[in-house]
Amino acid sequence: MLAGVLCIGLFGAVVLWPEKPIYERPFTPTEKVRHVLAKPNCSAARMVRLAPAKRGEPGYYLEHDRDRDGWACEPMPRRRR
Repeated sequence: MLAGVLCIGLFGAVVLWPEKPIYERPFTPTEKVRHVLAKPNCSAARMVRLAPAKRGEPGYYLEHDRDRDGWACEPMPRRRR
């Protein structure tokens, strides 16, 4: 029962996307689902293989772009010892 409700909710979120797109090509249904699953944080974006993401691509969220350079969830540079 709960799984059915979650599936219907996810379907509604994917099909009835409320935001105005800022990208040129629309996301495919699969990309929309992965984009929604990447929302919580960069670990979730990496889990669905959408990180790092360029502005306008699936998986890009402004809150994941720390330095506001147009790339979200980019790897941190390694520190030299």
